[in-house]
Formats: sequence, structure tokens, C-alpha cells
Amino acid sequence: MATGTAKNTAARRLLAGLSEQAERVLRPAPGVPVVQPASRANAPASDDPSTAGPAGLRERKKQRTRQTIVDTAHALFTAHGYDATTIEAIAAGADVSVRTFFRYFASKEEVALAPLDEVGELALVAVERRPAGEPPLAALRAAALDAWVAMNPDPVAFRGYVEHLLIADEAPAVSAAMLARMLGLGDRLAEAITHRFPPPAGPTPGGADLRPLLTAAAFLAAVQVGVRSWFNGGGTDIAEMLAMVEYCVDQLVPADAAPHAAEPASPPPAMPVTAPGPARLVPARPKPADETSGPTAPRTAQPTGPPGPAGDG
Repeated sequence: MATGTAKNTAARRLLAGLSEQAERVLRPAPGVPVVQPASRANAPASDDPSTAGPAGLRERKKQRTRQTIVDTAHALFTAHGYDATTIEAIAAGADVSVRTFFRYFASKEEVALAPLDEVGELALVAVERRPAGEPPLAALRAAALDAWVAMNPDPVAFRGYVEHLLIADEAPAVSAAMLARMLGLGDRLAEAITHRFPPPAGPTPGGADLRPLLTAAAFLAAVQVGVRSWFNGGGTDIAEMLAMVEYCVDQLVPADAAPHAAEPASPPPAMPVTAPGPARLVPARPKPADETSGPTAPRTAQPTGPPGPAGDG
């Protein structure tokens, strides 16, 4: 009995890592079994015979449980805020025990950022599979589009997924963790595209080639601007979101060097674009009244010597 319990415990802990999950969903090679990512856990079962046995059923059940926890957490974060939502409430809403919650996620922060982790892993796998001669930014651009599509093609669910990320970003308790994850993802993307750069033309500051890091950081910023603009504009169409991301990424390079250089990049038609949010700038110091009232007449020079005798003209 103890052996069976140990085996069951081990099996529950064998939830495929995000990178392994990404490898499968992106079909790394013909004949490789395909397991849908967590965000597709409610899709119809695959016809792949490798998923028809008990092991395949258990894996799909674990994926559904994991996605239920993520969806429940997102709904509670939206309704009550991140800080007010407890792990106990998430577990109860997902109809699992707190112990089961911790089998899938180490903390509330981890479940809040789970979608970001998943799409990041999908993008990393996708960029590694891009053609060897593809330029770095073009490879990142194509990989990102592949990752977003693989994540979840349903428009309503996709918007909810993006909302989940924005909610996490606005929660002070997780914003620092999100920044750390984005920096880490940027480092890993930079490493994945380093071999796509030609050798530097000459000496570089400090002897380091910073082009991969700069490209990855600029790319992630462009993706964030595109996704936020789509979301804040009320977008629900995935094609519009992808077009917005493509537009933002294409602005990172000159028009004649863009991935689609035949025509200048343009924003998707009829897509309302709004600013990602108020800029967090230090307010300018108010100017004195005499500097803000417009142009003034030149001042007349005043005599500096002693006054002349009374009555002098």
C-alpha cells in the first residue's frame, strides 16, 4: 500500500515542465506524440493513440486540473484583487485541496504568473526551431506569433489570458517578480539568437557583444506595447492582436530592413489604439508666474550711479 501511495505521489509530481510541454505542442518531429498545453486542456481529446491509454488520461486530467486552478485564480484576482485572494479561496473555487494546489504551484505568485511562464517557454522553443539563416529579430517575431497562437486560439479565452497578465502586472506583490521573469526571458531569448548575429565589425565596449540582449529587450518591449494597446482598445480578435504585435515589432528596424519590407508596416485597420497607460514620469516643476505669463517687454536699464542734483533735466 505504501509503495502504491509513493508511486501515485511520484506520478502526480511528474507534471510535464513547461519547456517539455512546449516541445510537444509545437510538433518537434513527425510521429512525436502531441500533448496540448494547459490552456487547451478543455479541447477535444486528440486522436493520437499514444494519449488513449491510462497514462494519457492521467496527463490530460492533470492538465485540466492545472488550468482550472489558473482560471479560478484569475477570476478571483479580477473580482477581489490579488492581495485579497487567498490560496485557500483558489483551491476551494477550483474544487481541489490546498495540498493539491501546492502540487502544481509553489505559491500564489507562481499561479499568477503561470501564463507568462508558459508563453515564454513556447516562444523559446519556437525560436530555436526557426531557420538557421533567419535574422535575429525576424526569428523572434515569428516565434512570438507561433507561441501566442499555440497558447490558446479562442478569442475570449485569449483576452482573459492577457487580462490575467495585466492584473498580475498591476499587483505590487507580483510586479517585481514579473519584471524579474521578463529580464530572465530576455536573457534566454538573447542566448537563443546570439548565433544569428555576424561577428562584430570592430571592438565593442567592455569586449561584450550587447546586440543580442538589446534586440531581445527591444523585442519584448514592442510585444508588450502591442498586446497592451490591443487589450486597452477593447480588442477581442486574435488576428488583430497579432497584427498589432507585428506592427510594433516592425517599427524596431528601418523600413527597408523590416521582415516585410515590400510595404511600410501599418497598424491593423479599424483597430482602436490606446496608450498602454499613464506615463510614470516625474512631474515638471511649475515655472514662476513671470515665466509662464508669456513674452514680456524688455526691462529698461536703471541708472546705477548716485542721483543727480534735484531739478537736473
